[in-house]
Amino acid sequence: DDFVASMQQEAKLLDVVSGETARELLEASKGDANWDSFYRREDDPYKPRRYLSAEFPELLHGPSRLLRALEPLLPSGFIRFGLVQKITGSTNPLLFDVGCGYGSALIPLLRENPCLHAIACDLSPTAVAKLAAHPELSNRHVQTRPWDITQGLPPELSALGGGAHRKPVDLALLIFTLSAVDPALHVKVLRDLGSSLKPGSGNICFRDRALYDLTMLRSKTRLGDRTYARDDGTLAHYFTAQDLIDLAEQAALNSLNHQKFAPSAFKTAGKASGCTAAISTRSYGALLKLAW
Repeated sequence: DDFVASMQQEAKLLDVVSGETARELLEASKGDANWDSFYRREDDPYKPRRYLSAEFPELLHGPSRLLRALEPLLPSGFIRFGLVQKITGSTNPLLFDVGCGYGSALIPLLRENPCLHAIACDLSPTAVAKLAAHPELSNRHVQTRPWDITQGLPPELSALGGGAHRKPVDLALLIFTLSAVDPALHVKVLRDLGSSLKPGSGNICFRDRALYDLTMLRSKTRLGDRTYARDDGTLAHYFTAQDLIDLAEQAALNSLNHQKFAPSAFKTAGKASGCTAAISTRSYGALLKLAW
């Protein structure tokens, strides 16, 4: 399409840095130091992701919208703590938020779907501590933990940590997270997430950076085909829809059908798609070209 073509023309692909330098930068990006420094500098780096429930309607599963709308009129915690579920036979969906940060995805979802139970993890202890202290998490079934997802599942979800009685995950959130992981570990992360899902119905809700996004065009240090090192030492990888199909196959997730620019992004039994947007900023009138 013309928009993508214009971004391709605009892209000035940098030469890849030398192999030794690339390896050093990749190694330096691992661990929690860079991301923890980022969250110590930034009080509120990401706007609330209120679009997620529209993008992924599965996130609203549980008691009906009518019952959720009636919650303010019901005794405290009536929906949250399972009374409606016992009456209606519905269950509390378990959400696993990978790379939760300060809760830019989780908090809006908990507001929209009070029956959600959640496990939230992030590489940054600073981010997790701030999220755990959020007042809207009090009296909610939410567990938080600093965790490196490249090391496997957290104890709450691993066979070793939760044993045979662990609850399978209904929905895994992977929102602008996989792009910050060494591409050599992408398949492992997806395979581990797939093993945590409820058989037959679990979904991975994925949204991330795409090829020729504005941040890619501004990047200065190119480590590989579509992998860049940012100034703060973190990574940014840029995906194509075909990448997601290939990764899903390699991770033994259900196969994906590719429909270009479809509204849904990446699900274990859904479609892989890409979206682009040209946004004019109010303050400067600049045109920002975004791709995800």
